[in-house]
Amino acid sequence: MMKRMIGIWVCVMCLAVSGARAADTAVLLEKGVYAEETKGQLDEAIGYYEQIVKDAQSSRRTIAQATYRLGMCYLKKGQKGKADEVLARLVKDYAEEKDLVAKANKQLERPIEIQPAPWIDGEEMRLSIKTLAGLEIGSMTYMARLIEEHGRKVWEIKEDQVVTTLGFPMQARVTADPETFAPTSGSVKLPSMGEFEAVYQPGKVVLTIKVKAHPTKREVAVAATVYDNEQALELIRRLPLKVGYKATFPIFPEMSGQVADCAIEVLGKEKVKAPFGEFDCWKTDLKVLSGGVVGLDHKLYFSADAHHYLVKYDTGSVTMELTSVGKMAAAPPSAEKKKN
Repeated sequence: MMKRMIGIWVCVMCLAVSGARAADTAVLLEKGVYAEETKGQLDEAIGYYEQIVKDAQSSRRTIAQATYRLGMCYLKKGQKGKADEVLARLVKDYAEEKDLVAKANKQLERPIEIQPAPWIDGEEMRLSIKTLAGLEIGSMTYMARLIEEHGRKVWEIKEDQVVTTLGFPMQARVTADPETFAPTSGSVKLPSMGEFEAVYQPGKVVLTIKVKAHPTKREVAVAATVYDNEQALELIRRLPLKVGYKATFPIFPEMSGQVADCAIEVLGKEKVKAPFGEFDCWKTDLKVLSGGVVGLDHKLYFSADAHHYLVKYDTGSVTMELTSVGKMAAAPPSAEKKKN
């Protein structure tokens, strides 16, 4: 009888503790909603929501609610990359919360207007890299061509960068859907740092990092569409550029392994002279934000014709200027075709 009473008492205590914890998280959720919607204190609200999300003992329903509100707070702060990352996690991990998942998916569906590619199949665009004093220190080559991959056509975007004074070569490659330009794979090779490879799948990016022959692999939750960092320039070329145009889209840099926001704005029209010629250009401000903090702020000049060539790229410390536009050699037949 005594053992039975002890067992009942333990159960009662457990229920009491569970009830108290549920009450605590409910209070935190109420405080977060009040801070967010009444006080307008988004950082305070984020603090409350993160407490709930990090508490493994909170109910799944409460965590899902806090996760959704956390994502919305980041969205209100203008941190779309962070918001998409949080909302994508909600969609992936809490599928049973259909109402919240539907709301999250609606927020994730913010497509930018992608226009037909302005480059020819096989375009090769070369730029020289110069210091602010005009000393040439290297070159950058952008290439785009259609190839066949897994039985379908994709754009292959490649970048080759060489900074001769530093012996700093970099190679990057991205494959993307011809129509939506959504990436399917991406890679960056830096001899001094290693190789970084990304495979884009629904709701996630599978990232492999190869440093000194010791590969590591992890998954990163992403929104419905996140673009590879190394295709960002070509993506901008496919946007409807005009004075006053603004757009923000999430990008995934393989070397950081974290989603960031790429925000562009066309500031005006300006005539720019480069070695390849003189062009009327869209002067574009490009910012990359991570966690709401601006990590990069550059000026890009795209030709205001149908090609949207990158005529000049000003980082504030070095500049790139267009030296030539040509056509690269035809792509070799795919391995699948060779087998057939």
